[in-house]
Amino acid sequence: MARNTGNSRFSALALALVAAPVALMAQSSTTSAMTGVVRDPKGNPLAGATIRITSPSMIGGEKTTKSTENGSYRFSVLPPGRFRIVVEAPGMTTLTGNETLELGRTATLNWKFQNAASAVVEVISEAASLDSAPVGVTANYSTEQLASLPTERSLSGIMNLTPGVNANHAWGGDSRENAWMMDGINISDPQSNTQWIYPNPDWFSEIQVGGIGAPAEFGGFTGGFINGIIKRGGNDLAGNISGYYGDSKWEAVSTNSDPRFSAADRKPLPAKDWDMAVNVGGPILKDKLWYFGSFERKSSESTSIGAAAPVKRRDLLALMKLTWQATPNATLEGIYEYDFVGRERRNISSTTELDATNKQEAPNHSYGLTWTQAVGSDKVFTLKAFGYSGRNDQPGYNKEDYSLDTYDTFNGIEYYHNPTTVSYDYRARFTLSATFDLFRSGLFSANDSHAFRMGIERESITDEEVQRSPGGIGLMGYVDVDSNDNPAVFTDYFWTGGGWNIKEKATRTTAFIQDSWSVNDRLTLRPGLRFEQQQAHAYGQPTVWDTKTVAPRFGVTYALTADQKNLLKFHWGRFFSAYSASYIDRQYQSMLPPEVRYHWGTPASGYAPVQIDPTNYASWPMPVLNDPANPAYMTISSFAPTDPNAKQPYMDETTLSFEHRFDSPWTASATYIYRVNKDTLLKKDLAKDTGHWEDMSFWDYRHDPEGNTQVTMPVWQSSIPSDQHQWIVTNIPEAKRAFWSATLALTRQFQDGWSLNASYTRARRYGNSYKANGYDELFENPNNQINANGLLPGFDDNEFKLHGMYEFPWKMRVSGSFTYLSGNHYTPYGRFTDDQGVRYFPNVVPRGSEKYPSEHLLDFRVTQLLPVTATKNAELFVEVFNLLNTGTALAWNERMNTANYQLPSSVERGRRLRLGFRVNF
Repeated sequence: MARNTGNSRFSALALALVAAPVALMAQSSTTSAMTGVVRDPKGNPLAGATIRITSPSMIGGEKTTKSTENGSYRFSVLPPGRFRIVVEAPGMTTLTGNETLELGRTATLNWKFQNAASAVVEVISEAASLDSAPVGVTANYSTEQLASLPTERSLSGIMNLTPGVNANHAWGGDSRENAWMMDGINISDPQSNTQWIYPNPDWFSEIQVGGIGAPAEFGGFTGGFINGIIKRGGNDLAGNISGYYGDSKWEAVSTNSDPRFSAADRKPLPAKDWDMAVNVGGPILKDKLWYFGSFERKSSESTSIGAAAPVKRRDLLALMKLTWQATPNATLEGIYEYDFVGRERRNISSTTELDATNKQEAPNHSYGLTWTQAVGSDKVFTLKAFGYSGRNDQPGYNKEDYSLDTYDTFNGIEYYHNPTTVSYDYRARFTLSATFDLFRSGLFSANDSHAFRMGIERESITDEEVQRSPGGIGLMGYVDVDSNDNPAVFTDYFWTGGGWNIKEKATRTTAFIQDSWSVNDRLTLRPGLRFEQQQAHAYGQPTVWDTKTVAPRFGVTYALTADQKNLLKFHWGRFFSAYSASYIDRQYQSMLPPEVRYHWGTPASGYAPVQIDPTNYASWPMPVLNDPANPAYMTISSFAPTDPNAKQPYMDETTLSFEHRFDSPWTASATYIYRVNKDTLLKKDLAKDTGHWEDMSFWDYRHDPEGNTQVTMPVWQSSIPSDQHQWIVTNIPEAKRAFWSATLALTRQFQDGWSLNASYTRARRYGNSYKANGYDELFENPNNQINANGLLPGFDDNEFKLHGMYEFPWKMRVSGSFTYLSGNHYTPYGRFTDDQGVRYFPNVVPRGSEKYPSEHLLDFRVTQLLPVTATKNAELFVEVFNLLNTGTALAWNERMNTANYQLPSSVERGRRLRLGFRVNF
């Protein structure tokens, strides 16, 4: 917790006066709180003391309360920010202090009067954290911190700063198992549970990354969560204008050494990135009506190594928030937000022709209202409504022309003329919630206190998805040699159908209760309980998903020493996954039209393969439908109804941590996390398979880059025709996933011009299943269970993160961020087609036997501050990303029976510069 350094008056009271602030994770997802105990000079609880607080972030002016019979007091539902505190009692010296409240946390400030001659005493002390969430692996980032670090300007970039979180995989969870929140409300995509709204980080006064040891208010994730609190404005006009610019001319050539990439492939294509934003807030009526507004335009270009063109992305974002102090005890807030994401050449890669990419058009609107009502000093009601609706359309560039996939690459290209699929999606989410905060003291003993928070929430979502082949038909070719023994492309088959047409609605009803029970000055208990009911149905159909879950949580924090500098924390909790539209998106055959395959050739050839030029669409033989001479030879159906007795997937989490606070800005911690996933949803085949095992030989490019050797392994030849499977989506107990990590962290809060955060994490993610949303293919076929157990992807054995800042006397700041990742685990696999004409991809070695190269990322930023007045200044800065210019492969072809084995599809961008400015007023 950040602290104000105060002034020299501390020396006059060092022996007799203590104000000890601590943090409790029992507050709201959008606010903070302040609590504590007031004592007389003898250390006895003092009733009737007056506590006053003021803050630039708090509308309505000063707030006051009085201490209860046991000396305790509480201010609930406060905005995060810096507060001034004054404590008064008849006949006592007035005490004052400063505290910075952090999002989602409660600061405990205990005050002790003394007999002193001075009329006012300034109290200065350091903060400890008594919440259940370990400080070493969860983080709160202020606007000032984010503005000074060289990091990606996105929620995911901020999330990945946190120990144990990389590439949006949080503490063993999948990237689709996080909760993305804005003002405490879910902004995730209801289909995939990935991020739907991409806000400007400048919108937020503070961003919290958490999930470990989270109280009952938080749910809908088995990974982690990130939550940004939108700024409110203030009594003074304040804002900034900022700009960022990058150019591929300032980007180094990739150092990736794969010989299949030429020097031209490694050289960045011409590209420019820029980002311009205006953010301003202030009063319409002082202490009565505030506003905050933001407008941003940005454009970026990124090129996959070997691709013929960059992906061009453009964004437009606008937001307005009003805060009205409607009565002395009530506040109304309203927001409206618009964002647009557009991309050119989406999905391009080194094996994709320019015209075989997608164009993206994705507008979205969001809106919300929040009413907060205080009743006395111990009760607060909050009513909140929030919703969004938006589209994500990805058509092709050649309208309804057919696409071509050549199965393997021909002259380095596999996909031609149009994308294999086009999609047209719509999403909407609406949430209505009510929460009640209640503070009570002396319930079970004279000195205890309880901060209860209880709430109910109702959420509805709409998911519409259309994905199909352009023109309703897809073309498949293959690469072989022609009569002159030269590589050539031949026709193979075409298909109709496939894709999906999903329209569904879902609702969630939640109730929770959480208590932060301060038993005494050293022991805090946090029991909590969360209930949810999830229901879903397709348009015009009955409910097919209906689950009721109960998630208990329990945390304990014990101060091993009276000065609260040595803390032992324990937390156990059950966390259920958020509902995903994927749970029932194969419920009806109409949602997934069967894929029907026909031989592709010409009537003159009897529909036998013919040679084609894949780059000349006009020369391709057009598919012929309804020809008796060319009947369908295969039908593939993905129809998979959901088990009516299926349960909501969940994760049990146990954490244990020790934290030590030094007599300085330094804090050290050690944290152990264990998570195990249960009731995983997978697709299973109920049809009886009387097939057999047989040995299959695969060309082995893993050990022989020339592909002259083979490896032989048993594979399953299924007896079930492709259109006679009896799929079902259900919970399968044999699906296993577990995760553990141990983290050592050292933090130095900003003081004397510098700060530092360092962490080392050792982790393991293991089992046989890494998705819980019904799309893991583990039990679809025995081939998928070959070598299925082992180390799962999505983690690194060893992780080291370091970031910090130093400020020189001449107003120059230097900040840096270093990340070492030992490499994700992956599993080489082979591809073959079984007797039924279905492709399978069995693992040729135990899961997770191989690792990607380690990553060493060093980013750097230099900022020069140019003061104009006490409140106005300008900043000029330069950022250097990937200073070491590593060309590490982040993803590559893992199929070992192809010459493209380990051909990178994603490589760390070379060293690059970004220039920027910010004018603060």
